Amino acid sequence: MILLNLPLLQYVVHENPEVGMSLAERLARRLFESREWIADVALDKVSARLTSLLLRLLETEFMVDREGVGTRTPYTHEQIGARRVAVSRAISKLLRLEEVEVKGQRVYLRDETALKRAAEVTRREV
Repeated sequence: MILLNLPLLQYVVHENPEVGMSLAERLARRLFESREWIADVALDKVSARLTSLLLRLLETEFMVDREGVGTRTPYTHEQIGARRVAVSRAISKLLRLEEVEVKGQRVYLRDETALKRAAEVTRREV
């Protein structure tokens, strides 16, 4: 947990309003992402949560290396909000459809369009 020095923050924002705007934008983005994640966990099947997470990561955290376009860091089943076996089944389904590829602990995207289509289909199945 980060302790906040409120007087210092107020001073910095007062002296540099662009810092305050940047902070507000980042907080708003995090709030929006948190709400999406809560909705996913509460309402969606594991496969829908997984495809939704991969699509969000594609916009924010994917990297390009020799292997292709993949996640920067490995993600656990807890971060997806499901049991390990359910996440393994969902990943297996995406592997069979050749939408993703797993190398080590990273997930690599093979077909973004197909992944988006899979996300829509799994959401409608709920």
